[in-house]
Amino acid sequence: MDFSPAHVHVMVNHFPLVGLAVGMGLLLVGGILKQRPVIGAAIWVIALCAGMIFPTTWSGDKAADKMYDSLDKDSKSALSAHIARAEKLEPACYVLAALALAGYFVRRFRPKTETWVVWILVILTGATLAGNMWVADVGGKVRHPEFREHDAGKKK
Repeated sequence: MDFSPAHVHVMVNHFPLVGLAVGMGLLLVGGILKQRPVIGAAIWVIALCAGMIFPTTWSGDKAADKMYDSLDKDSKSALSAHIARAEKLEPACYVLAALALAGYFVRRFRPKTETWVVWILVILTGATLAGNMWVADVGGKVRHPEFREHDAGKKK
């Protein structure tokens, strides 16, 4: 199989979005039920999925370079907005991944901090997830004109 950067981007771009949502859900459940194994697993899911921003942005940059000239005006505008938003959010994902890993070891060696670690990570993951949704919203409009407000309701 020969995967282009666009193929890779489509495959991995869901990790920083859906994966963070799953990780945050697990962290909430583990925190509420005070289940240390669930909390530990959730933190690893969050760290991994936040770290997946690297292959997501790398493949997205490569794909954008190759497809830009083939896009119509509205798609080019959406792609430019998607890239700008992704560049703003990328550092937040790296910070979240690093803090999740730090939180894993802090809670492991200082168990009394676990409640704080859980709730701080829930807040940070929620904020990063909201940012990823902001990026994904305009990213979907690149190839899906039905997602664009001004195209809604038009018959093709």
